[in-house]
Amino acid sequence: MPGLAAVVIVSLGIGIGVNTAVFSWVQAMVLQPLPGVSDAAGFQLVEPRAETGSYPGVSWLEYRDLRERLRSFRDLLAFRMVPLNVGEAGRSERTYGLLVSGNYFSALGLRPALGRFLRPDEVERSGSEPVMVISHAYWQTRLGGAANVVGTIVRVNDRSLTIVGVAPERFQGTVIGLTFDVWVPATLAPELLAGSRELDDRSQRGYSIAGRLQPRTTRAQAQADLDAAMRQLAHDYPDTNGKMQGEVLSFWQAPRGPQRMLVGALAILQAVMLLLLLAVCGNTANLMLARASARYREMGVRLALGAGPWRLVRLLLTENLMLALFGAALGAVIAVWATEALRAVPMIGSVPASDSPCCSESSAASCSAWRRRRSWPAWIRKSRSGRDRARRAAAGCGTRSWRSRSASRWSFSCQPRSSSAASAKRATRILASGAKACCWPPTI
Repeated sequence: MPGLAAVVIVSLGIGIGVNTAVFSWVQAMVLQPLPGVSDAAGFQLVEPRAETGSYPGVSWLEYRDLRERLRSFRDLLAFRMVPLNVGEAGRSERTYGLLVSGNYFSALGLRPALGRFLRPDEVERSGSEPVMVISHAYWQTRLGGAANVVGTIVRVNDRSLTIVGVAPERFQGTVIGLTFDVWVPATLAPELLAGSRELDDRSQRGYSIAGRLQPRTTRAQAQADLDAAMRQLAHDYPDTNGKMQGEVLSFWQAPRGPQRMLVGALAILQAVMLLLLLAVCGNTANLMLARASARYREMGVRLALGAGPWRLVRLLLTENLMLALFGAALGAVIAVWATEALRAVPMIGSVPASDSPCCSESSAASCSAWRRRRSWPAWIRKSRSGRDRARRAAAGCGTRSWRSRSASRWSFSCQPRSSSAASAKRATRILASGAKACCWPPTI
């Protein structure tokens, strides 16, 4: 029946597509939190924790101390969000940037799309080098993708900065869910932010620091290393670090930023979507079993014509497999569309359009749906002598009333056993009298 096939395919397509889109979101937040950065999930955050349980961030001087003391990390980078006005006075545009350390881009393992990145010597002393790196999107949309953009002077917070490079196309920054257009040296903070004393004052916090662990180093070892460093800082600077402890967290567990709210919501949403897919598979299985029961008469005729029980099993499996494949294909189309729709939602710019884990989830979902629908009618599984029982079904399938059906079965059982040719002729007469096969009856 085309109508039943359409309902099954659409139901599976919606269930698989929506689940895949949500999983893409979960993947962007947890498995690949930083687009454009390889092995982004391997980065660990180092977060000071106050006595009240809050995470106030790291000061610039504290970052420099921890970078020297923590041997469990390969290279610690630092960054902090900051609002910026880019452009001439009266024509400036509000955007967001990051104040970063000199090893920011090298620690992330990035390559510039154009020009170069910040050098460590440009982030050594206050106000040393007025340089900046712009995002690929900002280069294309605001500067027209000009090839000679490197060396261009741009006004940022009424300060002239020189563009030295363009970030890779997919890279958006190191705060999950937010996109940044400008990266400037952290040592320019006093120049860009009037009255800022963050380079000299340990009480001014707000930086986040992250890095990859050394080979064969566990998080527990890194935590022990951090505890020792924080105790030493508390001894050296009791006023600002006396009541501070430290904690090593996975990157997606960052205590600041939108991801703290999004991760919990995504876990609940994914659970709801999995329940929806389970309901879709269950309803589809019921539809297919009901339809298979309605084909009792057809299958009896096929067996009477000489088809073996396993031939019918293969037929049913093929039909269900085709429905599952068409449903998976529709689900892939819906997943791509839904993922692109999620990109348009604010603060969800890090959702990937297609990734192998998402494709594997689609495949697993379609296979699960097929397995739930691959059951064949019980009369085939419970048959003690497949051909004899099928011939009895074929003999009694032309009548409608219960009595006539019972009588035909009784008379058939009392008659001598007929030959296969006679059964075939009887089945042919039954088909001619109006016993119609349904759904997709391939020729046997």
